[in-house]
Amino acid sequence: MAEKIDSCRGDEKKQQICRDYEVRVISRMALLPGQTIEGCCGDLENEHTVFYYKHKKTKYEDTFSVGKDCAKAFLDILGQPLPPLVDPLQHMQIPGVSTGGGLGTSGASSQFPPIGSSGAAIPAINSELYVAINLWCILKKQVPKFALQRILTSIQVAPSTALPEKDVFDFLKVLASYKKTLKQMLSEAQKTHPNMKSYTFPTLTSIASKNWIDLP
Repeated sequence: MAEKIDSCRGDEKKQQICRDYEVRVISRMALLPGQTIEGCCGDLENEHTVFYYKHKKTKYEDTFSVGKDCAKAFLDILGQPLPPLVDPLQHMQIPGVSTGGGLGTSGASSQFPPIGSSGAAIPAINSELYVAINLWCILKKQVPKFALQRILTSIQVAPSTALPEKDVFDFLKVLASYKKTLKQMLSEAQKTHPNMKSYTFPTLTSIASKNWIDLP
């Protein structure tokens, strides 16, 4: 089997992928109207679920995206929970989440439904980074890679364990390399999508301010 996963069509193929690779679901995000993204079963629209994978022998690693049905099939094999959906337009309902537990507008801590089977509380740094990273990926029409993939993987592996503050600065470095703040990107997107929500990230802002950095 090739190291890079180019296709995951069919139940047998999915079973083989889960045998040959370490596979972990890391995020789930909406696509803005009119956007598509390449998935391992074809082009995707509306939403996509992102999986991280690493070959058990060669250690080659990457990510792939799938739609709803493929995501459910993989999660059934892996026994992993479906991550919460980050949808800045609120045009889709999150399965299994009550009205009061969805993505809110007052702050990221209220926007991040608890994940995992333990029911333990999710630290604010984890919830805010999850929402912020997924928002950035939605606005850039990208799949999380490198530092962003690593942070999201850490959240899914141990959702109730607070991430180190270093992860906030790693995220800030990614934002800085694109010369626009997350706030600016959201503001520009609101011109096309006036129903886009507003977000605040108080925990990330507090951590960033320790080194006299403004949160993008």
